[in-house]
Amino acid sequence: MLRTTEDNKEEWPVAAAVVKRDIFVDDLYTSCYDDDEAITLRKDVTNLMAKGGFPMRKWLSSSRKILLQRTWSRGLQWDEQLPPDLAIEWQKWEEEMIWLKAFSVPRYIYREPSKVWSKFLIVFCDASEVAYAAAAFIRAKSTVGDYVCHLIMSKTRLMPLKTVSIPRGELMACQLAVRLAKSVCEQLGLNKCRVKYLSDSTTALWWIKGEPRKFRPFVANRVAEILSESDPIQWHHIGTKLNIADIASRGTSVADISADSTWIQGPEFLKSEFSEWPVDKVAVDFPEPSQAELKKSVLKAKVAPAKPVIDPAAYSSWIKLTRITAWIFRMCNNLRNKGKRISGR
Repeated sequence: MLRTTEDNKEEWPVAAAVVKRDIFVDDLYTSCYDDDEAITLRKDVTNLMAKGGFPMRKWLSSSRKILLQRTWSRGLQWDEQLPPDLAIEWQKWEEEMIWLKAFSVPRYIYREPSKVWSKFLIVFCDASEVAYAAAAFIRAKSTVGDYVCHLIMSKTRLMPLKTVSIPRGELMACQLAVRLAKSVCEQLGLNKCRVKYLSDSTTALWWIKGEPRKFRPFVANRVAEILSESDPIQWHHIGTKLNIADIASRGTSVADISADSTWIQGPEFLKSEFSEWPVDKVAVDFPEPSQAELKKSVLKAKVAPAKPVIDPAAYSSWIKLTRITAWIFRMCNNLRNKGKRISGR
């Protein structure tokens, strides 16, 4: 992708710069000052990415991703009729689109930036059997002590078709949360902003607080990446009912999001001091699911068979064998008892 932008930057310089700066994993997040600029940029980026075989398109709803994945898993072709169960879900999704008219997101983060005293980034992460997600909220504190909290960015990924355990899925959500926080901080210039990560998985948190080398490759690789971008003290446990990322991982309707401002403004406790947050310390006992990912230590020892000093099979003469045996015994005696040396035959 970067090679494509480099090869075509002379033809589409603005689009190439935007792709290099604002690409996150496989998505592009950017903004423009007016509609005309946005239309032009969209056209240029589309043409630029098409040069490298990267068609720009996106599903905006994780629930539709799940529906699409289910059609793939059943081997359905694009022109085949949907089975009754999938057809019902598709019809329900179409009916929900009317609620989009009532759904809006504030374009501003805080009304008066000059009065912002401190900024705090909070990233929730969660996983279900079908998807895992992360949601980043910015909390700003004004000079008079008031708090303002807004959703900055969220990301949802489908679980692989190959079965993945829930603890592993939760760890994948933590990995996504770290990547999301890094992207938000870079794009908004929040390099010195404090970051807190909240997860409802004690198993994933235990892995993060452990040493990567102690775990199997799947867990070890992800824990290593998480620790390269964050510190274990930034991670905290929160109850499932308070984990706002649960909405993204399990899916919800447009109507429910429109009726509840929690998804946009975050849980109410984010507007209080951290000491008052309903977060728990990670339990001292090592969770049983965590132990399943520990490397098994196997001690291997190679024992060489002891060779006899005198091998009778090496001699064809009995007299020669007894004579050599006598010489060896005499040498051993003389080495131990130098005052009583034996000589002669």
